[in-house]
Order: sequence, then C-alpha cells, then structure tokens
Amino acid sequence: MLKIGVVFFLIVFLPSLENRFQNFTLNANSIKITKFGKSMEQFSMKSFTSNILRFLIFFFVTKKYTYLLGMVLLRFSRKLRKKYFNPSNTINLVQVNNCMGNIKMELDANSYMGGSLFWSGFHHLNECLYLNSFLTNNMVLVDVGANQGEFSLFAASKIKGGKVLSFEPVSSNVKMLKKNIALNNYSQIELFEFGLLDEETDLPVYTSNDEILNSGRHEGLSTLYPDDYRSVQEEIIQLKVFDSLFFEKLERLDFIKIDIEGAELPALKGMLKTITKFKPQILIEISSETIKNTNYEFEELLEFFEKLNYQAYSLFRGNLVKENDLKLTSWGNYIFI
Repeated sequence: MLKIGVVFFLIVFLPSLENRFQNFTLNANSIKITKFGKSMEQFSMKSFTSNILRFLIFFFVTKKYTYLLGMVLLRFSRKLRKKYFNPSNTINLVQVNNCMGNIKMELDANSYMGGSLFWSGFHHLNECLYLNSFLTNNMVLVDVGANQGEFSLFAASKIKGGKVLSFEPVSSNVKMLKKNIALNNYSQIELFEFGLLDEETDLPVYTSNDEILNSGRHEGLSTLYPDDYRSVQEEIIQLKVFDSLFFEKLERLDFIKIDIEGAELPALKGMLKTITKFKPQILIEISSETIKNTNYEFEELLEFFEKLNYQAYSLFRGNLVKENDLKLTSWGNYIFI
C-alpha cells in the first residue's frame, strides 16, 4: 500500500508542484555536511531524497485534503532513516535549509531525533501542526528542555514580534541549539543554559549510549533520574527556579512546552506563580518510564493541573481531543488548557 501511495503521488501530484520546485533550491549548496570537523558539499541520492521528502511532507501535512498523503511520505521517511542508520558512523552532522518549512538546522542525520528531522523535517509533527494554528505574532512561549531546537525554532518562525525563552542545560544540545538559532538569525529566541526545577541546585544528568534500540543515538534521553537503561552520567547541570527569575519580568506568557524526562512536575512547581498569573497552555510529555523513576506519582501531576482548573487534551492530526479520564500510558504528549 505504501508503494502504491507513493506511485499515485508521483503520477498525480508531482506535476502540479512544478512551479513550486522552481523556487525550491536543490543545488550543491543546499546541503552542507560536516564530519569530524571537516566540511564538504554533497549532492548524493540520499541528500536529494531527504531534501525532496522534507519539502513535500511539509507541503502536504499542513493542508487538510493532502494530510494523509503527507503521512504516507512521513512513514516512508521513517523507514529510510532506519535503513540508512549506520552504527559504525556515530557522527554525521548535516546542515539543511528546509526543516519544518524553511527553517535551517544543523543536525546529526545518524541520530534518532536528528535523523527524523533530516528525513522528514519533523520529529514532533502533531505538536508542530497544533502550534502552527495556535501561535500568533506577539506571543511568548517557554521551551523547557529545548534540546537542539525543534520547538523553539518552529515557534520563532511564527512569533516574529514576541519572544521564545529556551531552557537547555545539556552542553551538547546547547552547542547545536546555538548554531541553529544563529543559522536562522532568530533574535527573538533567548537561550538560557540551565534547567528548571523547584529549587536552585546543581545535579548530575544521565543518559544511555545505546544506539541500536532507537536506530541511532537518542538526544532526548537526558534525565535527573537514572535507571538501568539511562545509567551513563553526562555532566553536572545547573538548575534554577523560573518564578524567581521571571515572575516580575514577564508581561505575558501564552504557551509552555516542557519535556525534561520526569522532572516536569518539580519544574512546573517552580513556575506556579507565573502559571497562575497568565494561565498559559501547557504541552507536556507524560511517560510511565520516566515517572516511575521519580519521587512523585502520576496522580500528583494530575492534581497540580486540577488545582489550576486545567483540562487535558491529546492531539489528533494537530487538533485538540478532550481527555476526560487521563490514564498513565507508556508515553504521550498532552496539552493542558
């Protein structure tokens, strides 16, 4: 079925996009690859295919009547990511010009998240589709656990007159995020090289070096709560309390995205005064695997939102779906409004 869908697309839709491709730069300068500090330009079939896929996936998934076709291509891109994963090639830094539309990013095409962005232009498609419809020019968004910048960069592309406050304490991610902010000249992004908690402290973060399970190094595993899988200490990070730094400074706050591998509740407690004041929408990752390693229960997280009169929603094709009885599943991103 996948092959039939792709062939159908090539026959029916590709000719109608000819004029769009006239303005889409597909030349030897559109992709730069940096490996072990050395730069080179490459226009191979792999880079050509990924470039086309990123463009087409964004073109189709952002339109109601072609969304499903975009998803066919997205699933195809995921198969290609796994096919081209090379466990002996741990670093493959690639600069692309059309992630999530026309956002420039440097990313590791051989890693889990970077590979998703390289092949499809997205790692969190549903969430970006929602933000695409929700965000407006003057909003303020806080990105807690910004990683290499998927959410911060996409938000900044929509928020030209507002602000994106990005919090990322892990040095390898900070390096990538700084580069990606500079590539896009996004002066509206303010990067803070520390994490958030309900107390000011320094703590170790842990990760996993397993590259086989996720078909690539997983850049999003850094956690304050080690277990048998995430047992490798990365570094000591600095943690601060959001309210202590920003409660008096902010004039508005419209959206919080928070994904910090189990530390979401203590970080939100450190933002309580600001959340109470502005009632922003909150996108949060909830995972049974990370919560079980913490010192709090899932019910405590729900109670935090219930006391603030927040309602939970899941996302389907970028649209909100009300969750009347939210249960702790293996993994999920939810928006509280």
